[in-house]
Amino acid sequence: MDIIQLEIDQVLHGYNDGHRMLATSMEINKEANRTMLVMSDMSGPSMQDGFEEYITGYPLPNSKIYVFSKTWFAPEMSRPGCVWTHTLLLPSEILYVLEDLSVLLPLFRQPNNELDFSIFKLKIKHQIQLSSKAKTSTHPLTSAIFYSLYGYDKDFPIALTFNTPLELEKTVVAIWSQQWPLLRNRFTFCSGAIAVRSLNGTPFNLQIIPSNQRKQFEKDVKNLHFVDKLETINSQESWINTLVEDIQETQNTHLRMFLRSFGGIEHHIVKKLTIFYNEFNSSSFNSKTARRVIDLFYRLFPKVNVSDPDFVRCILGQTIDESKRNFFSFTESDMLFDLATYREENVLNKKHINAKNRIMKFFIENKKKVILLISKIIKYKITPIGQEILNSFVSLLKWVL
Repeated sequence: MDIIQLEIDQVLHGYNDGHRMLATSMEINKEANRTMLVMSDMSGPSMQDGFEEYITGYPLPNSKIYVFSKTWFAPEMSRPGCVWTHTLLLPSEILYVLEDLSVLLPLFRQPNNELDFSIFKLKIKHQIQLSSKAKTSTHPLTSAIFYSLYGYDKDFPIALTFNTPLELEKTVVAIWSQQWPLLRNRFTFCSGAIAVRSLNGTPFNLQIIPSNQRKQFEKDVKNLHFVDKLETINSQESWINTLVEDIQETQNTHLRMFLRSFGGIEHHIVKKLTIFYNEFNSSSFNSKTARRVIDLFYRLFPKVNVSDPDFVRCILGQTIDESKRNFFSFTESDMLFDLATYREENVLNKKHINAKNRIMKFFIENKKKVILLISKIIKYKITPIGQEILNSFVSLLKWVL
C-alpha cells in the first residue's frame, strides 16, 4: 500500500492570561491569527455536558490552507471556560492526495498545563497510509445527515441536535473524506457547536449542537435546516443508499472517482451527481455516447438548466479533461457536435455550456479537429448552442488571422 511522508504545520491555542496562541511551527499573519483565535476558543459562552471535546474544519480566508482542529475543555485551568485547541494547517495538496482523512485524527495531541509547548513549535512529520481496504461503520443518523446536507436544490447550513457529539466525530470526517478536493477545501463543520459557528458571516455547513440550544440557533441563523424526522424518512432514497454504502470505504471508490471528475463548487449537486452515476452505471444504460449522456441528462433533470447551472457545467461541460475521459468513451468533439445538432429546443443556457472558451481551448489542443467539427456542424440544423459554437469559431478565426 502507498505510504507518504507528511509534513504538517501546527498551532496550539489555550489560556495564558486570556485565550491566545501558545505555540506555532510557522509564522502566522495577523488576519489568519485573528480568525484562528476566534475559532479555537470555546464554541459557546459556557461548556455544555457532552461537548467537552470536538473537531472543527474550515478554509483559512485568503490562503491555500485548510484548518482542521480539535478542542478540549480545560477545567484544570484557573479561569472558568478555558479550552485547549490543537490545529493542523493542511495545504490544499494534502486534501487532494489523502483518500481517508480520518488518518489525521491520531495526530491531535491534548496538551497538559505544564506550559512546555516546545513540541508544538515543530512541524509534524508522520508517515501515513494513503488508503486501506478496511471498512468503517456508519452511524444510524448518517442517512439523515446526507439528506439534509445534499437533498435540497440550494446549499443551506445544517444543524443536528445531539448531546453526545463525540459519537459522530468519525462520521463527520467520513462525510468530509467522501467529498472531492474542491468541496473538501470549502466544507465547514464543527462537531461541537455550543453557539453558532460562522466564517466571515457565513454559518458553517454542518454543526452538531446541544438540544437545549435549538431555539437560539433558529433565531440566530437564517435558512438553517435541522436534521429531523422528515429527513430520516426521506433518507431511504436510492442516492442516499449509494452514499451510505460508499462512505463505509476508506479508499478511493469508483463513485468517488466519478465525483472527483465531475464535481463542482456546491454541496447540493452531490445528490444529482449520485443519481446520474447510478443511472449511468446501471445495466440498462449500455451506451455511453455523448448523445445517450445528453438524453439521460434531460430525462433525469428536465428543469435543471434554470435551477442548477453548476450541475449543467459538471456533466455537459468540457470533456477534454483526462479524468472525464475515464468515464466517457466519447471526445470533446463528440459532445460539442451533439450539443450543437441533437436538440432543437432552447433548454440549455448558452453561458452554462461555455462554448466560446471551450472552442478556444479545443482549438489550442487540436486545430484540425476543430475545423473538422465545424465542417460537420454546418451540414445540420443547429441548436442555439450550435449557433454559439459557430459564432465563437468565427470570432476565433478573426482573432487568429
